[in-house]
Amino acid sequence: MQQLSPPLSRITAVIATIVALSVTLSTHAGETYSFKHIDSGAGLSSSNVKSIVEDSFGFMWFGTKNGLNRYDGVRMRLLDCYDESLGQGNNNIGALYEDESKQLWVGTDRGVYVYDPVSDRFTKAVAADSKTGVAANNWVQSIVGDGNGNVWVLIPDQGVFHYRGLKRVDYYNITKEGDFKRTFPSNIYVSSKKNVWVCTTGSGLYRYNAERQQFDNIVQAGGISLLDKSFIGITEDITGTLILATNDGHIYRYNTRSDQCSEVSFTKAGEVYLRSLECFDGERWVGTQHGLYIIDTIGGTERLLTSDPANKFSLADDIIYYIYRSKQGDAWLGTMFGGVEYMARNKFTFENIGLSSGLSSRRVRGLAQDAEGSVWIGTEEQGLNRLNRATGRITNASRALLPNNNTILMVAPCDGAVVVSLNHLGLVKMNADGSYKPIFITADHSNAVYSYCKDSRGTEWVGLGYALYRRKAGVQAFEHVEATGYDWIFTIAEAADGSIWLGTMGNGVWRHTPADGKFKQYTCDSATPSGLRSNSISSVFCDSHGTVWLSTDRGGISRYNSDSDNFTSFGKEEGLPDDVAYAMLEDKNGNLWFGTNNGLVKFNSTTNAVTVFAEKDGLPTNQFNYGTALRSADGLFYFGSIDGVVAFMPETEEMQALPQAIYFTRMDVHNEEMRPGAEGSPLERNIIFPDHITLPYNRATFALNVASPNFGTVGGVSYSYKIEPEGDKWVALTDNRISFTNLS
Repeated sequence: MQQLSPPLSRITAVIATIVALSVTLSTHAGETYSFKHIDSGAGLSSSNVKSIVEDSFGFMWFGTKNGLNRYDGVRMRLLDCYDESLGQGNNNIGALYEDESKQLWVGTDRGVYVYDPVSDRFTKAVAADSKTGVAANNWVQSIVGDGNGNVWVLIPDQGVFHYRGLKRVDYYNITKEGDFKRTFPSNIYVSSKKNVWVCTTGSGLYRYNAERQQFDNIVQAGGISLLDKSFIGITEDITGTLILATNDGHIYRYNTRSDQCSEVSFTKAGEVYLRSLECFDGERWVGTQHGLYIIDTIGGTERLLTSDPANKFSLADDIIYYIYRSKQGDAWLGTMFGGVEYMARNKFTFENIGLSSGLSSRRVRGLAQDAEGSVWIGTEEQGLNRLNRATGRITNASRALLPNNNTILMVAPCDGAVVVSLNHLGLVKMNADGSYKPIFITADHSNAVYSYCKDSRGTEWVGLGYALYRRKAGVQAFEHVEATGYDWIFTIAEAADGSIWLGTMGNGVWRHTPADGKFKQYTCDSATPSGLRSNSISSVFCDSHGTVWLSTDRGGISRYNSDSDNFTSFGKEEGLPDDVAYAMLEDKNGNLWFGTNNGLVKFNSTTNAVTVFAEKDGLPTNQFNYGTALRSADGLFYFGSIDGVVAFMPETEEMQALPQAIYFTRMDVHNEEMRPGAEGSPLERNIIFPDHITLPYNRATFALNVASPNFGTVGGVSYSYKIEPEGDKWVALTDNRISFTNLS
């Protein structure tokens, strides 16, 4: 079949469209802020989250307008804040604090309760101040501890209560008695120096004087009056300076050593309704009624994060009620209507590039980089996109600009440019300067090109759905390669030894040795353990050791063993999350990375260890796509999926640390939850604490929930169990739950 002149009018019409519609990809301008949503879908009892705390066991606690929730990363447990002995309770939870004895203090609309995790029970703190007879019985704004066993509770309509255990309490009314609606304490904070500070509305700032056992009022600092300020937030930055914020958005720095106070530059001061404030290293996070403002104190920049329906990783709600910094430095946000927002602040994170970034389609098909550093992104139905990494801008062609042909079948690198397969229109070479040149088209059959490779000898290989073509260096026309017949040549790659590997869809893989011109075919044979497990090859990859790897449809991945001329395969039986695997990349540590239909895999080719990253780790989806893997010049990995592109630096080792403890978090007997001390329950303590549990013979059907609290980017954590001494086989858990029926 001879090479024909391409229909330039059609090609020109297509290429001319790749010019317009630039969109700024804001996440490239600095740190990416990507949030995980925890709402009613995860079992949260209310969308209005008013307080958050992390306990010593690694669980997260969420105080809501309608209940107290404990979260382990998989399941939510709703607890009833109720003192059974007093017959009193309240589930409007506004404040949370864990003390040194690991008891959880819970501030409600009607006073304070203390939760004992061992007994799994609540006790109301009913002690009154011996001098005044005042007890905490109103709505609680905040609870803090000073590290010396003392707990401080702030109730705006009453004042501050200082608990030394549950039986002794001192009361300080702070502001003018009887005038709580005009001047009142609004928040309390314990600094790194263990000083107790109270900010107020209309009464300045207070500091607890331990020697005199009273609060000293600070009404002016550095020439700034504090009496006319409606403070609502108080925290501390990395320098130990207090940061104060008013409800209308004015922010102040107060140096406690020099007694100097100055206002912080914030463009929205006086214009926003401020609700919460927290410092993360060199950033100040300001939660408002209108979104989350992030102030970079080093760079002097501001950024507003708001909800965006087109971006699943944006905030779910703009009203940021509460901001909490975990022990690991992660950010947890309580919102008014969107539940909890979580953002891991460890260095290993996924950057998501999707519709909200300017990508023309979620369905990605093809990735390549040109000599200028731009990343070209092909899509299944909305044409071609070009991402300029330096500016963060995406240029794309819309459906209107590419009438009747928006399908990109393949994008591949070529001599500093990229070649693009336009469905049924052959191959076009796109240069970094925007110029283009048609390089392959035939007249007799479909021009749907699925694969392209220019090898080290300058030979160009083109794979179609029915044939293979090649053009040797210096030759004008492509020639049809008869050896592969009518096979669908889906992927082409050159190995380190110069051999050319041709992966087909349905007929295995061909190995071509240029030295003798021979082609050898390898196909799946279920009777051959050392053969391929599938005849559908989705990609071919040659690693840094010269080893050839194949990704397959429904056959996992296969390693070619050159010494024995056979294959070793890995699939679900060997720990992969799925038997469908897509294009591969290799990091500097020798790990292979590839997408599947059930997550992104990091595969250690030496130990065969498998780590799986999924949506819970920050991926936009668990399903990836063909021909969409790229290692850019700066070392970033890109993988295309059915919901955009994910980018990350694979060598960044600082992933979220895996927790050491594994807990049983719930026990059901005959589908009834067992509670400590309840009638008929085998539990004397909370299920997370006992070393052993004895069940009578008539309770041999039971189930246990398992959790090891983790929330950040950790990769897949799976659990298995076995029964000793009778059993020696490990059984994988489904949904982190073990069920036994009529156990012997």
